[in-house]
Amino acid sequence: MEKSTLKNKGTMVTLVGIAIMTVMIVTKLILPGSLFSGYALIVGIASFFIVEALEKTPDDESGLRFRTFPNDLKKPQVLLWVLLPVVLTIAVLICGKLFFEDFYRQYIEHVIGRTSLEMDLGNFLTWGLTSVITVLGEEIAFRGFLFGKGSKILPTTVCLIGSATLFALAHIATGSQAIVFYDLFGVFYDAVFYALAFLRSGNCLVSYVPHCLNNFLGLLLVKVLFK
Repeated sequence: MEKSTLKNKGTMVTLVGIAIMTVMIVTKLILPGSLFSGYALIVGIASFFIVEALEKTPDDESGLRFRTFPNDLKKPQVLLWVLLPVVLTIAVLICGKLFFEDFYRQYIEHVIGRTSLEMDLGNFLTWGLTSVITVLGEEIAFRGFLFGKGSKILPTTVCLIGSATLFALAHIATGSQAIVFYDLFGVFYDAVFYALAFLRSGNCLVSYVPHCLNNFLGLLLVKVLFK
């Protein structure tokens, strides 16, 4: 009986957390420059740990596992979903340089503009430290909580598409329609890959790897290809 009550409380916190995150992030469609998506990140992280505590999730079933990380990487198809988004990022940037340089320069300026607080090109170490922390928070909130906890009470496909959509919308910024759409599409399909890495491993530390690699390799390639 006690276990059932704890499960119900966990379900309630999950539903409330998803609802609050959704409202905060969707608000960015009206106010692109607002900080609501940052607050949504905090809500997602807090909700993840609250649910884990309420449901007394065992360490080996947690959505954030350090001890089992090496073994989780070896699970079937995990490396595919870890490496694929990184390979695609490299390929897309190289193709952008070769065939669509003018468009990509505008796109890169847009991305740097919307991440100005996190992506200081003049200080790689500062940006790197900030990015490492921020990305972990995003993985806990969007993959560990929205997708992981959400898929325990809602259809997996709904949570996958929904979490990827909200992740993309959280990165929205003002700009030309073509650039904004391309930016959001790129963030969306990256989020799908990260979610699939989480789905196969059950550990958001695994999805954290391609997310971090994408950020760092993307920045390095931008500095090399578009300097």
